[in-house]
Amino acid sequence: MAESKMTVVHAVLASSALLLVFAALVWTGTIDLGIDPMPLTAVLVLAAVMDVVVAAIFLRRLSR
Repeated sequence: MAESKMTVVHAVLASSALLLVFAALVWTGTIDLGIDPMPLTAVLVLAAVMDVVVAAIFLRRLSR
């Protein structure tokens, strides 16, 4: 049971990493969407931070 819960934590952290990579690609202009990259980058970074917070909360509950 603990292994499946750790898999969830790893999936959430991987999602956060992918969001940060996409944010970096948008910010540097590698992916050009034809819009100002700042708002999209801010939303992606905020989502990545929220993913890390969710993983931390999940790990804290898992350790009880």
